[in-house]
Amino acid sequence: MTLRPSLPPLHMLLLLLLSAAVCGTETGFETESPVRTLQVETLVEPPEPCAEPAAFGDTLHIHYTGSLVDGRIIDTSLTRDPLVIELGQKQVIPGLEQSLLDMCVGEKRRAIIPSHLAYGKRGFPPSVPGNLTRLECSGAISAHSSQVAGITGTCHHAQLIFLF
Repeated sequence: MTLRPSLPPLHMLLLLLLSAAVCGTETGFETESPVRTLQVETLVEPPEPCAEPAAFGDTLHIHYTGSLVDGRIIDTSLTRDPLVIELGQKQVIPGLEQSLLDMCVGEKRRAIIPSHLAYGKRGFPPSVPGNLTRLECSGAISAHSSQVAGITGTCHHAQLIFLF
């Protein structure tokens, strides 16, 4: 007499694959799926045609507030001078820099930034844990380009809000 398994081998394989898919995270469940690509959404279009979108080499003055999903503020420039960055110089996280490219005066955007374009596996202890599934940022450029002391260049002012 030969014993046969109650399920054919193909069904056993499918059951195993399904179990692996369900238990793919440490807890078996994920409240938010991780973001893999930068997602930028325009919330408010610029009030007029954009003559000078933000580009590499432009200087930006950024006001921002950074907070965790639970609402805890981890950083803000609203109580001090704006952060001044030059696009392309890697002075801020890559996802933020990429989300500011081509932004125009008066435009407001929201960006969802994946971990690898934010603080990665290490995070920014103690305020920002590593391997965040996403970082959200919204902001607006609020001033026209300018020439300072005879040096030609574009200077955009932005106000940004980050949610980690």
